[in-house]
Amino acid sequence: MNTVKKINQAILVMWVFIFVSTLQTPASTKKQTKEPHLFPQYGKIEKIDDQFAEIFKPTAIVEKVSEGFICAQSCLWTRDSVLVSDTGSNIIYCWNEKKGLGAFQRLRVYSTGLKQLYGPAGLIVDQSGKLVVCHHGDRRILRKESSSSFVSIAEYFNWCRFNGPYGIVRKSNGDIYFTDPPFDSIKQCDTVPSKELIFNGVYRITKNGFVDLLTSKLNSPMGLAFSTDENYLYVLNQGEVKYEIVRFPIKKDGTLEKPEMFYDLTSILKDKKGQLGGVAVDKQGNLYVAAPPGILVISKEGKHIGSILTDAQATSCAIGDNGKTLFIITCNSLYRVKL
Repeated sequence: MNTVKKINQAILVMWVFIFVSTLQTPASTKKQTKEPHLFPQYGKIEKIDDQFAEIFKPTAIVEKVSEGFICAQSCLWTRDSVLVSDTGSNIIYCWNEKKGLGAFQRLRVYSTGLKQLYGPAGLIVDQSGKLVVCHHGDRRILRKESSSSFVSIAEYFNWCRFNGPYGIVRKSNGDIYFTDPPFDSIKQCDTVPSKELIFNGVYRITKNGFVDLLTSKLNSPMGLAFSTDENYLYVLNQGEVKYEIVRFPIKKDGTLEKPEMFYDLTSILKDKKGQLGGVAVDKQGNLYVAAPPGILVISKEGKHIGSILTDAQATSCAIGDNGKTLFIITCNSLYRVKL
């Protein structure tokens, strides 16, 4: 009996061992699937000042994570994904590492008399969590109300249609600021017959829905961003031969003081073909400026500390993943760089 009992115990131990081993095998396999996906490397990172090393590690690389856009102009980080507005196709795309790239929202054009189809540019999420779109081709600001429904929240100033809203940003109190460069700013045309306003402006939509003209003195205002404390508004501005970052002190009522020259980009871009695009500001106050060579990194003190060179002109950028990643778009592609 003792012998039979010992044999049964041995068999039981063996089966327990086999059962535990089978449980461990999927866990090991699951661990292997967590390896990061490798994307092709493009461009390079150039350090100009030691301060640049506080943002990017020496091992940082530029990865191309997606491509296939016709004319991408803006990007926005939301939760775990990047939204990309493709002005050329009139589609807002969504990309994340798990699912890749897909169409997030197809837009309509409601205005009449448009000779060419140009779609969305700047993107933000408003205070209530709804997507707000600078529809550059439709020359208005749209807010998404449902999966297929948009409403216009701004399209005229003094009974004149906007030129073609481009850059947009939201203040912490809910006010929305946007730029209105020359109509068809992709080609920088300021004399088309369909242009109704005689100036190019920066505007504010108050949380109560009123539209204020904040300045009409800039040649072609493009991307814009607030300083981390929201005491200043940075605006990328360009003329025929001049590129600059202007900084507006913000009054307590949300309007703007006279602009200050924050950084003159003309010498950097004088031999480059293209235009300025979007701009982002990180938690430390550094600016990331989309320009013909890529992304120019300007410190909050107004010093060019480094560049991220892409294989084509950068049109915009966004900081996401809890401040750990810089996403960059060119006309056709989406890139990322770990911070």
